[in-house]
Amino acid sequence: MYLRPEIGPPLPTGHSDLDVDLPVLTEALNNSLAELCRHGFVPPPPTQRDVDSAEGLLHSYASNPETVRKAISAQRIGTMTPAALRHVDHLLKQFGSAAVGDAVQIRAYVTNKLLEESDNADPRIRMKALELLGKISDVGLFAERTEVTVTHQTTEDLRETLRAKLGKLVNSDVVDAEIVETPRISIDVDSVIDRLGD
Repeated sequence: MYLRPEIGPPLPTGHSDLDVDLPVLTEALNNSLAELCRHGFVPPPPTQRDVDSAEGLLHSYASNPETVRKAISAQRIGTMTPAALRHVDHLLKQFGSAAVGDAVQIRAYVTNKLLEESDNADPRIRMKALELLGKISDVGLFAERTEVTVTHQTTEDLRETLRAKLGKLVNSDVVDAEIVETPRISIDVDSVIDRLGD
């Protein structure tokens, strides 16, 4: 006879897909590692294998983030060493800040080029550069805005408007029409409106 202790609820099984984006997962794992380090855990320094594993994962993520998100499983992440996980998190943070830095640099470059072109001798180039400078979101001089006006009406007002329009259609005189003999249909406008309201 064997004793099997049960502590708390059973651990989930059969979950191969964590369904978490890689930066979120590595940051959470790195935070867990930092908490363990605060309580005395000393992770070994990264080996070349850890660095290669981290760079391979980052390369895969950069080429197709959706595939990597779907392929990450608890077992796969569990095979990586703490040093490799820490390195992946570090690389992802560098990658993210580099992309943001590149966007800021490109924005400054384009703005500076437009400022140069705003002094061009050709009036067409000068006006286009000034127009594009005005469209920069920080400036917002030539931003196109659309205003939407919403007129709120009560249900009773809408019923009265519909009743008046239907009454005009039912009681209107038709000019230059061909007369066709058909049985006359009487329409109760109020019942039609009530049905439309339901």
